[in-house]
Amino acid sequence: MPLQQRTPTPVEALVTRLQRKYRVFNRERLTWEDAVTLAAAHGIQVELRRAQRDAILSVGFGPTRILVSDRLSRSGWAVFSVVHELAHYVGHPGPRDYYLCSPGWHHKTESQANVVGLLALWPRPGGPYPKVLKIEPPAEDGLISFVVAYPVAGHVEIAGAWTTRTLMLQRYR
Repeated sequence: MPLQQRTPTPVEALVTRLQRKYRVFNRERLTWEDAVTLAAAHGIQVELRRAQRDAILSVGFGPTRILVSDRLSRSGWAVFSVVHELAHYVGHPGPRDYYLCSPGWHHKTESQANVVGLLALWPRPGGPYPKVLKIEPPAEDGLISFVVAYPVAGHVEIAGAWTTRTLMLQRYR
């Protein structure tokens, strides 16, 4: 009897689709230029502009674009934002705009996009992939904190062998 192949999780499928067009995704930490190139590989133009929102995926109103606030730090939060929005485009297609930090970000589609955005900055080749438990709004110092869970090295096969960590990203430049 042939072995049944396991169906990939939505995050695994997203990672595979992004790696097909940009091989270094989830293998190396992406730069701003990498994030823009990754979006372009999917036919999406990234535009920096003055905006109140950190990033917006615009679909169905002319060419597909990711609009990114020019105030964001391009070494971290802007990269996360571009890849987060790209994850929505690739994994959650639809004719509406998605907004970063929209109400209910913990909803399934937001959780998936948050993990994919995080993998742009904190690669975990081969998985299992981290889970974003919480994103704290920026403090007065402009730092955004991610509370993430990830498997303990060498103990992936043991159920419950995960630990948590807080990662910090600078929001503004």
